[in-house]
This record gives sequence, C-alpha cells and structure tokens, in this order.
Amino acid sequence: MVFDPANQHHQDVCATLLRKDDGRIVVDRGNGSRFVGNSYSRRKARRDALVEMLAREDFQHVPRGGIARGTARADRPEDRAEIPQELVEIAEPETDLSVEVFQRIAIERLDAHDRPILVVGGSGLHFRSIVDPLTFAPHDPDVRTDLSELEAGEAVEKLLAADPDAGDHIDLMNPRRVVRALEVVELTGEGPSERAGTPEADAVRGYRPLRPFVGIGVDPGDAISARIDARVDRMVGAGLYEEVANLADRLGRNASRAVGYAEMLEVIDGRSPLEHGVAAIKANTMKLARRQRTWFRRDPRVAWLPAHIDMESAVTYCLERWQP
Repeated sequence: MVFDPANQHHQDVCATLLRKDDGRIVVDRGNGSRFVGNSYSRRKARRDALVEMLAREDFQHVPRGGIARGTARADRPEDRAEIPQELVEIAEPETDLSVEVFQRIAIERLDAHDRPILVVGGSGLHFRSIVDPLTFAPHDPDVRTDLSELEAGEAVEKLLAADPDAGDHIDLMNPRRVVRALEVVELTGEGPSERAGTPEADAVRGYRPLRPFVGIGVDPGDAISARIDARVDRMVGAGLYEEVANLADRLGRNASRAVGYAEMLEVIDGRSPLEHGVAAIKANTMKLARRQRTWFRRDPRVAWLPAHIDMESAVTYCLERWQP
C-alpha cells in the first residue's frame, strides 16, 4: 500500500514507509498532523520502535533562533533526548533554506542510516524531493531581477523565441513562471520543453519513485477544521505572539510568509487586532489544508484508510507494516 505524505500544518494524517537497502525510512505525514495527531505518532514511535526522526517541516528546519511555537518543534529536553532528531535547528530564522539545499542535506542524512527513519512534516515538494528524482535548476538573483523588469508580453515573446513549445509545459499567463523559465534558459540554455523531456522529469510525472516506498493515508475529514482551531488556540496560548515579536526583525522571506507568522506580524505591526490575526491563521491554515489534500489525492501511490479510523488504530496499523 502506498500512503500520503501531506503537510504537517494541515490535514491528512499519513505515514509513508520507505525502504532503503537493508534499512527502512518511515515518513509520518499529516496535512496538519500537528492538528490531527503528529505528536501522538511521535510518542507511539518512541515506545514501539527504535527510530531516528528527521524533520521535514517547511519551516521547522529553520528554527535555530527560536522558531518553536509556530512549527510545533519538540523543545522539551526529555523529548529531544528520547529519540534522536535531525534537520532541526540547522539554519537561522533569516535564512531562506531552499528545497534544493534541503534535498541534499536530507538525502545525505537518510543514506547515512541503517535504522528506521521517521520523517515528519513538510510540503509535498519537500517529500517528493526525497523520494522522487526531482532536479532543480540553478538560480541567479541578478539574472532574475533583470528579467523581472520585462513587460509580461515581452517576457513571453522572449521565452517562446528560445523555446516555441514552452507553453505546453508552463503557464504563460503566470509572469513568475515565465520569468523563472527565462532565468533557467539564461543559466543553462535549457527551455521548459528540454527539461520536461528528461528521464527524471518523466519519472516524476509518472510518480515513479527513486526510492521504493509503501504508504498509507488517513483523511480526518470534517474533523480537521475543529482540530486546526484548537491547535492554533494552543499555539497562541503557548506564546506564538511573543515568539514572533521577538523574532520579527530576524525572520527571512520564507519564515515571514509562513502561515501563523505572517498573520501575527500584522498584529505586531498594529495592522490587525489579535483576534483577527488568530482568525486569519485558522482560515489560512484551512485553505492550505485543502490545497494539500488536493495535491496528495492526485498521487496514485497513496492508499487511504477510512476517515473514521481513530489515531491509535491508524498508527498501530502503520507500525505493524513498518516492522522488518
């Protein structure tokens, strides 16, 4: 069975079992598993299996300077000592850790282990960067800045001159994607058509993983809304406002745009009252959950457990299939 590695902030509680040579990698995922049982999964894994934990949360791997409330990071010494954790506190809040860098670090860590690895958190892109042959083109801020000055029509014309079939692979009505495609052309000479024709791109489109894995997904259904609301209330009660206020001048572009931080920054700046900010966090998290659900429902490798299954049964089910 295959299973969905959705986003920790959002909706579907998942556990993905990946096999690596003589070891196994276990990816515990939930679209908002913070809200639907990620903490339970961690405790259950600690009791029932010898594992190491690798955090795949979009912003959890950038918290050296104190990002904890907004990422549900395990901060208690007893939690951190009970199970080894990696990719936590590897960068400063100012640092925009790219998926490319994350991919390299994560795969290095995964390949270094011969024991089960519980991978928690992160977006679908972060997950696929670990298990699928995703490749990333280089970036150049100066080239990007120059290309961004082009009018939208001029940029499309320039791209089509370099790659007449580019429109078959990217949305030409999306200026950001057009500029990115032009940047890649400038840096590598490869247009969208050429990049889409590689064996790696074909494997990604066909959901053919680099590392064979088995996965099981659990969709909490309508219960997710109440769980998100309760989790956000706990985050605020635990000091989210104070955390963001202390880090406001240090948050990089990615962290400052994360759900929870972006809304709280508006409160701190006086642009929104606290109650509106909290309501916005709940609403935006729910929107993100829906997007993540749509993303992972497309993955044919995902087999879903019934929506009504309780968390203990779901985790037990996954752990039984995880044992060597």
